[in-house]
Amino acid sequence: MHLYSQRGGTADEFSNTTRRRSATSAATVTAALAAGSRTSDTAAGAGADATTETGR
Repeated sequence: MHLYSQRGGTADEFSNTTRRRSATSAATVTAALAAGSRTSDTAAGAGADATTETGR
C-alpha cells in the first residue's frame, strides 16, 4: 500500500488494481477448466478439481 502512496496513488487505485487482478485470475482459472486443464496447483483449482472428480 505504501508503494502507491509514495507515487501519489490512492487507496481506491490500490483496490481497483487488486480487484482487476482477481478478476483476471478467475478468468484464467475458468478458461483452464473449460480447456480441460487440471489446475490443482492453485487453491481454487484444487477445489474445482475435487468437485469435478466427485461429479464424474
